[in-house]
Parts: sequence; structure tokens; C-alpha cells
Amino acid sequence: MARVILENLTKTYPEKTGPGVTAVKGIGLAIEDREFMVLVGPSRRSHRCRRGDRRARCS
Repeated sequence: MARVILENLTKTYPEKTGPGVTAVKGIGLAIEDREFMVLVGPSRRSHRCRRGDRRARCS
């Protein structure tokens, strides 16, 4: 039997200036045998829209 356990997981994406963007903070979960889990975040397009990139099509 397989089992994956995550405790106090944090993921921060660095930026060239500033402290970066924390996408996940302090998450904990257990994935049991025969379970499937996906964590989905924003697309790169939406990231560029938030930063004001004029090349991105932000609608």
C-alpha cells in the first residue's frame, strides 16, 4: 500500500524584485492508496495580466 503525506507545505514563486508570491502556505494532506490528487494554479497568462504585461490578452 502506498501513502503520501504532506505536512506544513509552502510553495513560494520567486520574483526578480521583492519577496515573491506564496501560492500555498501551511497545507497538510494525506493521499491514500488508489487516490488521485491534483493542485492547479493560475495560468502564466493570468500571472502576466496581474503584473500589467501589455503583451498578454487580459479579458
